Amino acid sequence: GKTIEDVVKRISPSDIKDMSPDVISNPEVARFFNQGQLRSIFNEGLSEAFAKAFPKANELGFTVAGTADYLLSSPGWASIISGLETVAIKEEKKGEQPKEEKAGEQPRVTLAGKYAGVPPQGERKG
Repeated sequence: GKTIEDVVKRISPSDIKDMSPDVISNPEVARFFNQGQLRSIFNEGLSEAFAKAFPKANELGFTVAGTADYLLSSPGWASIISGLETVAIKEEKKGEQPKEEKAGEQPRVTLAGKYAGVPPQGERKG
């Protein structure tokens, strides 16, 4: 028997246009999408369906590494999934300690530093 994950992994970005919104809005499916598939979902105008699935999919945890970062850093997605930055992104597999953020304490500018591990531009050893 194939798992949902096995099936979703096989979906090529060009298959997305043939999928119905109710499949994409299913969190059990949505959590397995990779960045290429998400780009197609966006381009095919199915982003609303994914946005419906997002809160629950995020709670279950996205399985493809980088999906959460992609959604956060893509202007198109960030505007569709309102309040995306406030949703707890479950990518703690990287060994990060969950941050305790007290409301209104930090200026917004510090958001970029949230994804630590990447040194500022000037400090990279090339």
